[in-house]
Amino acid sequence: MPKYTRNVSIPGRSSEELFLKLSHDIDDFLKKIFLGKINIDKNQEEKKIYVKSHLLTAELACEEGLVVVNANLSLFAAPFRSKLDAGIDKWLARTFAGDPNIQGGTA
Repeated sequence: MPKYTRNVSIPGRSSEELFLKLSHDIDDFLKKIFLGKINIDKNQEEKKIYVKSHLLTAELACEEGLVVVNANLSLFAAPFRSKLDAGIDKWLARTFAGDPNIQGGTA
């Protein structure tokens, strides 16, 4: 399976704050990008969100000032990497509007 990895820098935000924001928005975000059944497991203690569908498996780890996205994409979903990047960029712009410190880097 093709891999998708991205480190999203969000300086000044705690792992708890990032986890809560992601937990709140992840369902709608994924529905806009992928069709079909999506299983989402949110582990507040670890500050991680696990996503599984027929198109991908992913782990989103919230750290101090950083969200680390590690995913395995199906061959069918691999061409849509740019859609994932665009979706993350839109979420960042909407969620942290006006924060000049936000950087959406890739790894």
